[in-house]
Amino acid sequence: MLGIIFARFVEHSPISVMVRGIRARVLGAAYLDAWDARTTHKPYTRAL
Repeated sequence: MLGIIFARFVEHSPISVMVRGIRARVLGAAYLDAWDARTTHKPYTRAL
């Protein structure tokens, strides 16, 4: 199921998929989590 949904995103918005992948790869999850904790006024902590 995830493959079908992901394929739709790639087909309709390939730049956003590439930017998100690059951002996650370059910055890393720990850095993004720390940045989110510092800047978010209303945290959203639902696990994926």
